[in-house]
Amino acid sequence: MKPHVLLLVLMLGVGVRVGAQAQQFKQSKQQYLTIVKSHQQGTQGYGYLYQLEDSAILFQHEFLSNPSVDQLMKIPVEDIEYLEFRKKNAILKGVIIGASVGTVIGVISGFAMGDTSRKSCSQGLFGEYCETIEHTTFENVLGYGLILGVAGTGLGSLAGSARIKIPINRDLIHFHNKKTELKKYLVKQQW
Repeated sequence: MKPHVLLLVLMLGVGVRVGAQAQQFKQSKQQYLTIVKSHQQGTQGYGYLYQLEDSAILFQHEFLSNPSVDQLMKIPVEDIEYLEFRKKNAILKGVIIGASVGTVIGVISGFAMGDTSRKSCSQGLFGEYCETIEHTTFENVLGYGLILGVAGTGLGSLAGSARIKIPINRDLIHFHNKKTELKKYLVKQQW
């Protein structure tokens, strides 16, 4: 019984620690990764929306931490089909939270199952063959914890990869109508 309790405490401790690390990713102002899709060139780049002008956007490339104004890409609205946004580190957060929740639910389910035993019978050439399959609580905890942890990881990564798509359609009027919505995705706030 003691190894089971120790395993539960260890897995819950890891889940709490991972959940605490996910909270450290929170920033005072949420940053969004921006993907610019143009009509002629396809994807023009991954980075951050830096500034909105009357007929263009200033775009900061993903790998530039503190760009100067001459390092920013100026993309005219007439070239932009649509903009996509995803929260920075959203996939990582989704994976961490999904794995934590899945593992904790799996461990709790394994403990709730306890020791299990089932009889499996099948008909063969020489008559009926039966076997008894037994699982200890430890095996149930480990099995359900791993299975639901992996499932939670997959679901978390899917949830974290969701994107927000704002169509511009190479139209200046449409861009001006969407400007207030686009301002919340800026890295540098305009006042």
